[in-house]
Amino acid sequence: MIDRILEANQERYGLIIAGNGFKRSFGNFTANALWDIFFTALFGDRYEAESRLNKSFAVCAIIVDSREDRIHAFKKSSRPTGNPVSETVVASQIKNLFRNYLRGNR
Repeated sequence: MIDRILEANQERYGLIIAGNGFKRSFGNFTANALWDIFFTALFGDRYEAESRLNKSFAVCAIIVDSREDRIHAFKKSSRPTGNPVSETVVASQIKNLFRNYLRGNR
């Protein structure tokens, strides 16, 4: 489908940027803490899921090539510091995704 959109606009390459993540609030942090207690009791070992207890947001960038029907490049951001839904943090993640790519270091 992406190929059709690119070809209809006479473009060879397309850029897809997608983000996925969460920021904990008191309510959902408490629910996950209870879930951890349940798993600790069930398995007898401390069950930890750091990403569930904190905040997480990842940005992925994909460059597709419609002429060759393939993914030209794919890169995923690292875990952000600060508020993961802050416009500044997300912009920084996107900028970092392309830092080496634009220098020709794929």
